[in-house]
Amino acid sequence: ISFLKKFDYWILLIPKFRYDIMKEIDVIEEIVRLYGVEKFSYIFVENSVNINLKYSFIDLFYLFKFFLVSRGYCEVINYSFVSDTFEKLLNYNVVNLFLKNPISVDMNVMRTTLICGLLLNLKYNFYRKKNDIKLFELGKVFVFCNDTFLFNEKNLISGVCVGGIFEEQWGLEYKKLDFFDLKNDVELLFYSVDKNYDLSFVKSFVHFLDASESVFIYVDGKFVGFMGIIKNSIVNFLCITFSVYCFEIDLDKLSFNKNVKKINKISKYPVVYR
Repeated sequence: ISFLKKFDYWILLIPKFRYDIMKEIDVIEEIVRLYGVEKFSYIFVENSVNINLKYSFIDLFYLFKFFLVSRGYCEVINYSFVSDTFEKLLNYNVVNLFLKNPISVDMNVMRTTLICGLLLNLKYNFYRKKNDIKLFELGKVFVFCNDTFLFNEKNLISGVCVGGIFEEQWGLEYKKLDFFDLKNDVELLFYSVDKNYDLSFVKSFVHFLDASESVFIYVDGKFVGFMGIIKNSIVNFLCITFSVYCFEIDLDKLSFNKNVKKINKISKYPVVYR
């Protein structure tokens, strides 16, 4: 390798047969090789890493997602635009925010619940011979506030499930999902984030849920959501022959434990067995 000195820097002239020298790091390797690695002195750089395990609100969203995936749920992402007809089917007293220029007739209002889109996803998969389905979605809804006469944006996480607990196989007896299987998923969902939650379930009345198998969910005495079985009239409208269970949780109403988790230093003393 030849070079030309120009002012305060050098211009390296790389021969054509040295195709292995393409970048600056290749030149440095060549200098080290010629000068000798053993002639260089080593300096160990010490740096303290500040590990902050404080949860942020967004991180907790992902914790909810990861847990539901581990329980066999598949995440879906739907448009925030839905049909006002289907929204009225779920809740005839709902107040919708209508769009001035909707994409289509079936997408003319902003959704007030995630259950609407999840039921349509369920119908799509059920028509394609998928009988054991667990779906969830984390997204925003737009709910009318009677106090301010404005629409508020909320972060919700909702899920629907239908079919059996496990896929049909010879080793296990086929068992259909029931209310307590869904309740188990909801309880573990909360405890996966904070084990100090005080969960309670109170009998509820939700327009599109069967009153015999539906409850309100309270955390530390605060209402955060509901869960239960979809009414037969709605299930029959979708032409689904199985019982459909669902839950919906308002994430904005949850208070998360945001204490910083500290990592203890590893002991410098050896382990002693007696």
